[in-house]
Amino acid sequence: MAPWHHRKDLLSGKHRRHGVYVQLAVDLHGRIFGASRAFRGSWHDVHCFREAGWVQLVRRSSGCMTDLGYEGEPALHTPVKKKPGIPLAGWQRQLNTEFASVRVAAEWGVAHTKNWRILTTRYRSDLSRIDTDTQAAVGLQRINERQ
Repeated sequence: MAPWHHRKDLLSGKHRRHGVYVQLAVDLHGRIFGASRAFRGSWHDVHCFREAGWVQLVRRSSGCMTDLGYEGEPALHTPVKKKPGIPLAGWQRQLNTEFASVRVAAEWGVAHTKNWRILTTRYRSDLSRIDTDTQAAVGLQRINERQ
């Protein structure tokens, strides 16, 4: 049992698990160039993005591409969301396909980071160290990318 099961603020209703979110900034080649501190698992993606303080950074860089979890943040570009019972138009499907083909390398970068054991298994250490441990894993991934 993880040492934080008593912490209801870390419970993600979506995943039905206790945990944290870390926002990763990944370029179009799949290389990580930034990682936020850990946020509560009960928080939404957009809320974590705003709390990380990345809104101004993204606005200054003309925006970035994200998944539908960040819908509603004006600084971010997201795919077109399908409404219930209404199919997407041909141009919307084409736009989503092209959007995904650009973002796939960034998703690979995130997936490679999740290969580090400390990020894939249940975190059993003290919660006060989770930011340091996460930053170390991300730093090791960056070193690995340069090799």
